[in-house]
Amino acid sequence: MALRSVLTCATFGAVTFACSPTPAAQPRISVDDAKAHALKLCLDGNYERSGGYVAREVRDESYLTLRYQLSDRRQNAGKRLAAFVESSTSNYYRAQLPMKDEEGRGPFNRIFEQCMGFYRSRALADFIKREL
Repeated sequence: MALRSVLTCATFGAVTFACSPTPAAQPRISVDDAKAHALKLCLDGNYERSGGYVAREVRDESYLTLRYQLSDRRQNAGKRLAAFVESSTSNYYRAQLPMKDEEGRGPFNRIFEQCMGFYRSRALADFIKREL
C-alpha cells in the first residue's frame, strides 16, 4: 500500500514538535474550488471598480485557505489565476445594460450575471486544468 502522506517530526519524550506534511502530501485543489475563487475575484474586483464596496472592508476571508493552497501548489499559481481573472473580467463593471426585477426596483448592473458567465466558461475551465 502506498504511503500518501509523509510527516517529518521531532519527538522529545511524549511531546511531538514540528510535524508538517512534505510538499508531495499537499491536497489537490478541485476545479470547482478554483472556479469559485475565480468567481469571488471577479465579483470583488468589479464591485470595487463600480464603487459598490471595498473588498477588504467586507472582511471576507473565506478563500484564505484556498489562496494559500494555490500559492503552495505551483509557483505563482494564485497570482496567475488572479491575473487571468483580471484580464478576462476587469471591464464587467462598465456594462450598464439594466436588469429589472419583477417589483421594478431596478435597474441593476450586470456584474453578477457576467461573472457567472465567466465562472461557467470553457476558457476558465481550460485555464484551471492547464495552469493549476
